[in-house]
Amino acid sequence: RKTHDIPLPIIYKAAFGGGGRGMRLVQKPEEMVHAFNRCTSEAKTAFGNGAVFFEEFLTDARHIEVQIVADGQGEVVHLFDRDCS
Repeated sequence: RKTHDIPLPIIYKAAFGGGGRGMRLVQKPEEMVHAFNRCTSEAKTAFGNGAVFFEEFLTDARHIEVQIVADGQGEVVHLFDRDCS
C-alpha cells in the first residue's frame, strides 16, 4: 500500500474512545500497518467499535481543556482551564 504521501509522525486514535486509550504513534512508514492493527483492536475491545482516525502528531503541543457548565436557562459559567498534557 502507498503510505509515502502521509507526513509523519501521525497518531492513530480510537474514534469512539478517550482517556488515552486506543492511541498509537507512528514515526516511520513501516510502523503504520502494525500500529493501525493494534489501535483498531484496542478500540474494539475497549469501546466496542474499532473505528479509528489519524492526525498529525505535534511533538511540542499542549492539551488544554476548559469545562463549561450551563443550566439551559441562560446561565453559563466556566470552571477555568486545566493542562491535560
